[in-house]
Amino acid sequence: MARVSLLSLPLPAPSLESKQRWPSLNHRLLPWLLPTLLFSLWWLASRNHWMSEQILPAPTLVWSSALELSQGELWSHLWISLQRLFWGLLAGISAGAVLGAALGFSRRLERLVFPTFAGLAQVPTLAWIPLFMVFFGIGEVLKLVVLIKAIVVPVTLHTLVGVRDAQPKLREAAAVLRLPRHLLIRRLGIC
Repeated sequence: MARVSLLSLPLPAPSLESKQRWPSLNHRLLPWLLPTLLFSLWWLASRNHWMSEQILPAPTLVWSSALELSQGELWSHLWISLQRLFWGLLAGISAGAVLGAALGFSRRLERLVFPTFAGLAQVPTLAWIPLFMVFFGIGEVLKLVVLIKAIVVPVTLHTLVGVRDAQPKLREAAAVLRLPRHLLIRRLGIC
């Protein structure tokens, strides 16, 4: 079965209507229709007390609470969360890229590791949390491990496919020229 790239699919033909240089006002306002309707429904529901204030607070109360939080310690907590996100992304992308490249370059390693990796990847990240709590406790390490697990799977899969499906003619030329392994990785895998 041949693989079909999204880039090789035909594009839809341009419409025969006259092309407008600037989008009409209707096209500019259309994306704002649903958010405006939802906000109006929220305002109307809170004004008429369709639900209790604990479940559906008024938009003015939400806005005043947001302003109050922004004056307090929200920014320090946001900074801590962004640091955690940065380190988790860095570790997850690094581990996923290395694992995906290793699996993509070595058929033997792919046959050995990938079936187990694919099986474990099918388990949602949220389902791993109780097990991670047992191993890592409740703290910063748990948050980082959950973030890393969520990132490693897609990065590994996409890197594996990108490395494994590198241009076959270039791989063949590298094999004919007996390109050293480190140059093969640098020229075909990274670039």
